Amino acid sequence: NLVGSRCGEDRRGPPQSCSHAPFPPRLPQDIQWSPTEATVFASCSADKTIGIWDVRKRDGTAIAVEAHAADVNVMSWNAQVSYLLVSGADDGSFKVWDLR
Repeated sequence: NLVGSRCGEDRRGPPQSCSHAPFPPRLPQDIQWSPTEATVFASCSADKTIGIWDVRKRDGTAIAVEAHAADVNVMSWNAQVSYLLVSGADDGSFKVWDLR
């Protein structure tokens, strides 16, 4: 693909339809480090998931769940209770997660 071109675009004509996503499905929308665990962070993605990651593990997430019915684009650890995480989605819903 040429820089600035769209999927299937012939520069002499209109863009063609695409059969693949424009970015990987797990592209993070937000990343937050744990307030108490120096090697742990949470991520949320456009594929409706949240993940809890530990950088000491080479094989990926410790926890990954489909969290919402829509794209998850924001989350935050609770500053007072370290095992609580809140996530919010494009449909206006939010959830509080107890990670114990």
